[in-house]
Amino acid sequence: MAGLFALLALALALAAGPAAAELGPDLDAYAAGANALMGAAGEGADADAVAAGARALIERADRIAVAFAVLYPSCGPYLGAGLGLRERLEDISLPELERDYHAGAALPEAGGFCYHALDLVVHPAAVVVLVRNGDVPTARLAAELSEALANLGAVRRLAALAERPPRPATAAPPREGAAR
Repeated sequence: MAGLFALLALALALAAGPAAAELGPDLDAYAAGANALMGAAGEGADADAVAAGARALIERADRIAVAFAVLYPSCGPYLGAGLGLRERLEDISLPELERDYHAGAALPEAGGFCYHALDLVVHPAAVVVLVRNGDVPTARLAAELSEALANLGAVRRLAALAERPPRPATAAPPREGAAR
């Protein structure tokens, strides 16, 4: 049912158009949350707190993915399918997560850049799975969150590119000696 809700939210966002893609505050909040979680994990925070922080990042990433699909509609089916990952957090194994969502085996084909937005969900999901399994090596948690932040930077750059107004077409100046 939650997967259906994610697809419905994605469809509504796509229908709303680019005005729905105000990503800045969500991107900033995601960065702050990921950095705080990385710090907490490094300081030996309680596993439940780490998992709760990762789940909060996933919630924020869902909104970012929907807005990203507004900017890049060709990513919609890929991101819509990927948002179903949240439903599987309680039973997915780390190898399944890596194969099906990080490597994309369970996802439709998409543009070569769509994965950046989905990886904002995938990497915190890996943190949740690691914690659920009782496997909480600080270096691995930091690596997952660092990858999420790297993908966040790519999403930020892609969003900025998509939101630029198209340049007006201009004629090239005539070359000297060319017929007019």
